[in-house]
Amino acid sequence: MTEVTVKQFEDRPDYWEGRYESTLHTLKTLIEMKVNLDLTKLCDEDKQKHLEAIALEATKYEWEQCAK
Repeated sequence: MTEVTVKQFEDRPDYWEGRYESTLHTLKTLIEMKVNLDLTKLCDEDKQKHLEAIALEATKYEWEQCAK
């Protein structure tokens, strides 16, 4: 007989729905900011720095939008 184990995310659909909404909001913000997410021509170290810079700019942008 096969034993079925539930994956962690299946136990918490509300958490994952929230993560989905958060991720979607972030992507929409990046589109509004006209951010280029093409990382194909960057080395791994540069990719990390690029993503960190995008995250910082997106956070600043959202903070400024909320501060209005």
